[in-house]
Amino acid sequence: MGKTVYILRWIGVLPAALLGYAAIQLIVGVIYRLINACLDVIGSQDPDVFYYVHLLLYYVPKGSAFVIAGSKVAPGRRHATAIVLAVSVILFSLLVHVIAQYQSGNRVGWINYTHFTLESVGALFGVAYIVFATTMATNKRQTPL
Repeated sequence: MGKTVYILRWIGVLPAALLGYAAIQLIVGVIYRLINACLDVIGSQDPDVFYYVHLLLYYVPKGSAFVIAGSKVAPGRRHATAIVLAVSVILFSLLVHVIAQYQSGNRVGWINYTHFTLESVGALFGVAYIVFATTMATNKRQTPL
């Protein structure tokens, strides 16, 4: 790989991570609204269960997508890149869901901590995927035919 491509791939890590985050947020939002509309039409919706499923499906994949997309673009040091991206997601989530809410005078309750926790778990799942995928790729290359 040429030096220019190497540098451009490192520059593209954060934009790729942000695009992965935004794409998953959009896709999951559309799916949620479609399922919600279908359940409204047939009249069988348990609001509590559906709300918690929505929380799980909305926040966990966003953190994972940010870490995975950014790490896949990185030309090397994917484990370290995944960890740095996960820490950034966790800190940003803490800032958005807890600190900013508290600073603006809003009551910070269990739902804020739930959003923060689910997004953080998603980021950790992203790190686990990158570690697993790179380990499996390394093992395949080392396995004799």
